[in-house]
Amino acid sequence: MKRSVAIYGPTPQFVRWAIKHDCPFRETDVDNLPDRTFRQLRGLREYSQAKADSRVFEDYCLHPTAVSDAPTRARGFHRDEVLAALGEPEFISKTCQQCPANAISDNRSQVWAGCYGVLAATSGFDFETLVTSAVDFDNLERHPMYQPGRFDFVDLMEQAFAELRIEVDGSLFPHASPRWFGIWRAGRFERQQLRVLAKVLEFIINRSLKFDAVPSEISEVLQLKCAVDRCIKFNLELSVELVPPGHSDGMTWITNSHCPECRMSMLQDVDRCQVCGRVGRPQGVRKSRVLGSRPYVTLEGVLGEKRTVELLTRYEIARKASQADDT
Repeated sequence: MKRSVAIYGPTPQFVRWAIKHDCPFRETDVDNLPDRTFRQLRGLREYSQAKADSRVFEDYCLHPTAVSDAPTRARGFHRDEVLAALGEPEFISKTCQQCPANAISDNRSQVWAGCYGVLAATSGFDFETLVTSAVDFDNLERHPMYQPGRFDFVDLMEQAFAELRIEVDGSLFPHASPRWFGIWRAGRFERQQLRVLAKVLEFIINRSLKFDAVPSEISEVLQLKCAVDRCIKFNLELSVELVPPGHSDGMTWITNSHCPECRMSMLQDVDRCQVCGRVGRPQGVRKSRVLGSRPYVTLEGVLGEKRTVELLTRYEIARKASQADDT
């Protein structure tokens, strides 16, 4: 079976976030809640997205790029891989759609597990696409590397504080310049902090729309804004983690050495952070296994080539028939 990963090349600085709320499908009293929530609920969200996109066929969730004439690259997963330990779809759907922490339901009512997400520091990092993509290791030269996008959210956040005339002192957010690093530093928010963050995110969204932002460029900002609004409305806790930039070679993900307080990248021989003023050596580079594309796996490795082609052929026929009925 060919290796399948979701990230290859440079990765930008990004914020992981999760809403803390009692849930039968995940643990909430854990360290690093955003990362744990992502790992525990990712399959659930991917299943619900496939269901909403009519990509669940004969109990297999098929990747948008899965086609019968390329069976070796087709990916998917059986629904039981995700749902078997959680309950019937009707129970899961009712639980998620009624959950106050499901922030994504504000925009996509059929999607489950909307209580976590990411926000990259720039609009050029399409994380939702990356986590459902795979690297073709035989054609790495064709794989699109991450490129900075049109909108730098670090800079836009700085503009928001200036133009909205929001005064920042130690009681609101820890001192940092740019303010982006102070916003996420504590890892959680008091109610007044959430109100300020909501105003800042609203500014970023409006400023991006002014310059003709397309949905994919600001989707992560919109999701976080919905999450902040939910936390304010239902008095929920928002947990965040700022992840420094790094690089993936397809097997190992390496994040840069950085200030342990504000997470700004720092050279290992520097003893003072220029962003938050902390005195001391940085935290060294961190290595971890690269993010995989699970729950998606190579279908050929599960079903074999013949059954994979047969499944995808039936799926394509059914899709065409459904599209013909809709026209």
